[in-house]
Amino acid sequence: VADYWATYFPGVVIIGVGMGVTVAPLTTTVMGSVSSSRSGVASGVNNAVTRSAQVLATAIMGAVALVSFTSAVDLRTSELDLSSENRAALETEALKLGDARVPDSIPATLTDSVGSAIRLSFVDTFRLLLYIAAAMSFISAVLAAITVENRLVTQEDEAPSG
Repeated sequence: VADYWATYFPGVVIIGVGMGVTVAPLTTTVMGSVSSSRSGVASGVNNAVTRSAQVLATAIMGAVALVSFTSAVDLRTSELDLSSENRAALETEALKLGDARVPDSIPATLTDSVGSAIRLSFVDTFRLLLYIAAAMSFISAVLAAITVENRLVTQEDEAPSG
């Protein structure tokens, strides 16, 4: 439990703060860049793009996690004297990601080593996903700084001329 507060929790807090300082201004920027007569369309497009991006990111990050975790488990157990049947059982367990357990068929002398390999592989995978997410966030910020104009539509802009 103490490890949670010292390792995982601070990262979650930082992500939460980061989302808090980016999502609301992004929505404000989108809504403020169109006239009030088009605010419904802007809101709909903003929500559709957000949901689509979430689904795509989840699918891609899930695939990366699966490939990374199975590769890490294989690499971390490569020097252990495991039979082909035990390796196959371990590969099947690796498909469960965070729920992977040491297969019952693993000899008792190797149980601790395989368990450690599974835990460390999960940490490696989690670290990789966080690096990818951080890089994507940085790239998004750079692209936004380059492409988003700093203007808001005011009431005077909406008034018909004539």
